[in-house]
Amino acid sequence: MNALDCPQTDCQHSVCVAGDCVEEPAPPGSPCNDGQFECDGAGECIGAECTEDSDCTDCGWSDTCICLDGMCFILEE
Repeated sequence: MNALDCPQTDCQHSVCVAGDCVEEPAPPGSPCNDGQFECDGAGECIGAECTEDSDCTDCGWSDTCICLDGMCFILEE
């Protein structure tokens, strides 16, 4: 068995160690397979929900949403 026999997924890379596949998370900021989003360093592919407050349009019951670290949050009134 070698590294080519180990599965590769978005943000999880397998390496061959002593004949066994060992999964390791890709470093933060590594591109996901789709090339649009990036890895969080914990093995998950994340995408920015927003880049500015005006990108947050579905506020539900509130009229105000803000963009913080790429995610939309509802401001409670």
